[in-house]
This record gives sequence, C-alpha cells and structure tokens, in this order.
Amino acid sequence: MKRSDALIEIASTDEAEAGLIASGASFKSTARRRTITGVGVVSLAVPVIVHLWFIHRYSINMIWGDAWSNINVIGQVHAGNLSLATLWTQYNENRMIFPNLIVILLGDTTHFNVVIEEYVSAAILIAATGLLILTHRRSRPSTPWFYYCPVAILMFSLVSGNPYFGPSGNTLWGFQMAWYLVLLSLSATLFLLDRPSLTTPLLVGAMAAAVVGSYSSLQGLLIWPMGLVLLYLRRHSGRIMVVWIISAIVTGAIYFYDYNSSAGFSDPSYLWLHPFGALSYFLFSAGDNIIGQQVLTPGHGDLILGTVMVVLAVWLVITCGLRRANRESPLGVSLICFGLLFTATTTEGRAWLGYPLAGRYAMFELLLWVGCYLVLLDRAPHLRRRPLSSSPDVVGRTDDDRGSISAPAGEFDPASRWWKGNLRTVTLLALIGLVLTQAILATRSATTDASAWYQRQLVIADIDVNIDHANDNLVHNDLGPGWPASFIRQMTAIARSERLSLFNTPLAAQDARRGLFPSLQTNVLVPGDGAIVSKTSVLDAGVWVSSAVRVQFRITGGASHRALVLPAKLNYDGWLAYWDTNAVANGTYVVRSVLIYPNRVRVAGSPISVTVENRSLR
Repeated sequence: MKRSDALIEIASTDEAEAGLIASGASFKSTARRRTITGVGVVSLAVPVIVHLWFIHRYSINMIWGDAWSNINVIGQVHAGNLSLATLWTQYNENRMIFPNLIVILLGDTTHFNVVIEEYVSAAILIAATGLLILTHRRSRPSTPWFYYCPVAILMFSLVSGNPYFGPSGNTLWGFQMAWYLVLLSLSATLFLLDRPSLTTPLLVGAMAAAVVGSYSSLQGLLIWPMGLVLLYLRRHSGRIMVVWIISAIVTGAIYFYDYNSSAGFSDPSYLWLHPFGALSYFLFSAGDNIIGQQVLTPGHGDLILGTVMVVLAVWLVITCGLRRANRESPLGVSLICFGLLFTATTTEGRAWLGYPLAGRYAMFELLLWVGCYLVLLDRAPHLRRRPLSSSPDVVGRTDDDRGSISAPAGEFDPASRWWKGNLRTVTLLALIGLVLTQAILATRSATTDASAWYQRQLVIADIDVNIDHANDNLVHNDLGPGWPASFIRQMTAIARSERLSLFNTPLAAQDARRGLFPSLQTNVLVPGDGAIVSKTSVLDAGVWVSSAVRVQFRITGGASHRALVLPAKLNYDGWLAYWDTNAVANGTYVVRSVLIYPNRVRVAGSPISVTVENRSLR
C-alpha cells in the first residue's frame, strides 16, 4: 500500500469516528430535549388531572340556584316557544346568548346533565390555558415547557370560590360555564392579535372571539380594552386600532340597548361614600387568592399581599408597557391590565356586599398573577432574548419563522445591570413560591369545602325530587336563593316532565322512595378540624336544611368542665358566631354545631377539634 493511500485511509477512519461521536452527541442531545419536553408536558398535565378528578369526585347531577334559568330556556325550546328574545334576555347584569346556546345543546344531547356541563367548562378552561401558553411560547420558542407550570397551576386553581359553598364553587357549578367561555374568548382574542403583522382574517377572527365573550357575560366586554392594549403594545397602525375601537363601541351599544341597570346587585354609590372600604376590597381581592377561603373581614396578610401584587403589577406595566423601548411582553402586560380592570369593576359593583364575595372572582383576578409571571419570565436574565421588531415594515414573515434573536451586548437593554437582573430573578422565584403555596392551600381548603358541598348536594337533590312535600321557605332558601318558590316549583315540573338533570338518573327514584329528609345534618365549616385558633375566631356552620329556627355552637374541653354555648346568626356565608378565645385557657377544645327546632328538639353535627394558642401577657 502506498503511503498516500494509507494516509487517506487513516483520515477516512478519523472522519468516520468523528462522525460517530457527533452522531452520538446529537442523539444524546435529542434524547435530553425529548426528556425535558416530556417532563414539561407531564407537569402541565398534573393540574388538569387534579381538576378533572375534583369534578368526578364531588359533582352530583342536580338542579340548584342559577341553573333554574337554564331549565326555563330548555323548557321554552321543548314547548316550541324559543325566540331570540329568550336567548337575549338579560340575566342579572349579563347577556348570555352563547352560554344559552350551549345549554340548549346539552338539553338535547344529555338531558341537561350538570356534571357534563362542568366537564364542558373544564374543556373550555383547558383550551383557554393552552392558547395563552402557545401565545407566549410563539415569541419565546426556546422556553422549556415546564416553565409554564405556574401558569397551569393558577389557571386550574381550585381557589375560585362561591359565597354559598366555598372555594370549589366555580369548578363545581355548571352555571359558571359562561365565565369559562369569557376566559376562552379572551385567550383566543389575544392569541390572534399577538402578532407582529396582523392580517384582515386574523383581525376579524379576534373581533368575533371578543363578541362571543361580550355576549356570554358582562365581564366579556373587558376583552375589547385588553385587545386595544395589545394592539398598542404591538405598535400596530392607527387604522387597525380605530377599527377595533369602532367594533367595541358597536358591540357595547348593542349590549346596553334596552338594558335594565337595576336588574343586578351593583351599588355604584358605595365607591364614593366609602373610598377606603372600596380600596380595602380591591387590595383584598388581589391578595386573597393565596388563601382560598371565604372570610368576613380582610386580614392584614391578605391586604399586604394584595398591595404587593398591585404594586408589582403597576411596576411591570410601566416598565414593560408604557416605556416604548421595553415593550417586549405584550401578552403578560395585557393580562395584568385585564386583572386590574376586572378587580376594579368588581370593586365598584360588589364591594358593598362585603368580603365573602371576593374569592368568587378569583377565576379572572388570578390573571393578574399569570400576567406578572409571564412578564417576569420574559425578563429573566437567563431567558433574555430580543424579540423580532413588530414595526409595520416587517412584512411577509410569519410567526413560525420569526423566532427569537439574541440581543447584542449593551444594545437591547441598557439598564440590565447585575442588580436589576438579580432583582427580577428574586421576584420571579418569590412569585413561583407564592403560586406553589397558593396551590397547596387552595387545594386543601377546596377539598374540605367540596366534601361539605357534596353532602349538601345530596340534600338539594332530595328536595328537588320531593318538592311537593317541602314548604315554600325550604324551597326558596335551599333550592334557589333569589328565586320565588312558585317559579322553582314550575321549573321542577318542567324538569320532571322532560327528564332533565337528576330526573334522568337513578338518584331521583331513590330519593322518591326514601321521602323528604330521611336525616338532617349540620357541620362546622370554619375553622377546620385540627385548626389552631387565637384571639377572636369566626365559627361558621353549614346547615343543609334551612327550616331550623336556631343554630348554636357548643364548645367543650380545656380546663373548664362547663360547656360554652354561642348563639349563631344567619349570614350570607351560613350560621356565624364569634368566639373570643382570649376568655379561655390555651388547650384543645371540641366544637359542635347544633340545630334547634321549634319543638326544642336538638340535632348535633359532627364534632371538630381545635387548639387555642394565645400568647400570655406577663
């Protein structure tokens, strides 16, 4: 063999080995990326699975509260009396034409199964969350999927409460599908608008999504100003923004045509007569989402956390939205603005009702948290990228090929000193810690309240089936607060004749055989079993039958051999009493709620154990 041939053979061998090494490295890199992607997808799926399990575990197909309006719509369809006026009729402050259409579809396909309605809401929430994540990742394609876990945790949080049955309310309340539809419409609108170049079909699609949200519930109208914020941050032309504003005005004018402003529960005068109370409600709403419990008065922790969140939100809007050179987080800033505006509008309309309602609106208020997280994620030092310019001269490039461009040193962010980078990182990590804390506390609180609500649903179903044997007071208080008993009886007759909801299930026949109230029940809802209490503690009893004349709390234990009896008063949140634990010694006590009937018969609920821990003064 010639020397030259030998050298060529050796070179070829080296190249082959180098190719094998490169191939192996590429294979390992691909496997690593796939592993990270798989972990991210699984982590995103966990909150979804918990949400679906929650519905499966605690839902019962029964009719209660606002669902009677759905029975009315379905009844008119089956009677052949459906008209546009029926779909358009104002319900409280809301126009609900699109939720009504879905209800009609559920009536024809599932006999209006309320549990399926809740699963439909969950599917809508999954779609809304997916759109938000895809919208953000479209401009940050290198962001690992598991970085969006806090977004999924917040969006599927069980903190969303209802004043009647605690933090799990929105998840276990089929009527709230209208709110989930607004959330999906908001996500779809932002998904279509958040592009550097906006075509006519995309603009028309965004306007259609905003219209669907507007005619699903009142808060859907807030989608229009948020769309305008996004168009401004994306620096789109004035012509596009004018078209958007005109569409918003037309949609709002149609919404408020022949509108009955007294049909809802708003009291605008409260804002001007009690400005400090309204401000406390606003801050409390922004901070109470971490707890996941209904309370009667704002705690210092809630107000402090709310103040911190509002200050953080305003700071991020100013630094990332108003400063023209730093408009790099249009989606996050838009979500922050939606959360702030929604909290402000609920403060204007609901602050006069008190603090127990604050948790109910967490579904939208948590968007404030989501927005702050996405903005901080954009500005995290290890993920800093320079997004493609969104100026109008960028034409012909799609979102898929724009990607992310690294900023030249010292050019993109002149204020990126090390201390600012560290501050953003610390703030981001602190927010992630709050999100994880929120998930733990909210889930624990929600499961406790959902267990109590599950038992109450069984009683409501019993009354639904045996309504002919229940008095008007019982029908009004337990089946539909706010509805006349005569209307509920009429809707029950329609549901029975059309086999709607539980009247299409074996539960109805079972309740009919057993009769009305085979057993009565009351339980202490607040505080929870094993809780540690101090100072003045709120006691809240759930009474599943409202015909009881009186309720009292009986407290035993500690150093005293005498029972402490506290009379309870009926409140929006249940039967409440205040226990001054400073008047008793530290120790373990047993608390029961007791029903007292006119014939002096007493029915005691299950006991709970609490520990009193007050600091002794020396």
